[in-house]
Amino acid sequence: MKNILGIFLLLGVINIASAEEVWSVRKSEVNGKPIVYKFMNGLPESSVRNKIPWLTVISWKYNGSTNNGMPPKEVNELMIY
Repeated sequence: MKNILGIFLLLGVINIASAEEVWSVRKSEVNGKPIVYKFMNGLPESSVRNKIPWLTVISWKYNGSTNNGMPPKEVNELMIY
């Protein structure tokens, strides 16, 4: 998991977004369970990077032992909002 977070940092995954930015969603598997990632395709404009010089990765851990590794409906709803 730490390696994945490091990769996202290198790719410029941050928590700043606007309607003009493009996001990607990717899926992988760990121990046969699906992992879904959503990330920005590029860095923010230099004016934003100058104001906020660090990148942030946000993750949400949950019990994925059921529902094919995906979060329960209640948890997923909290993640979306």
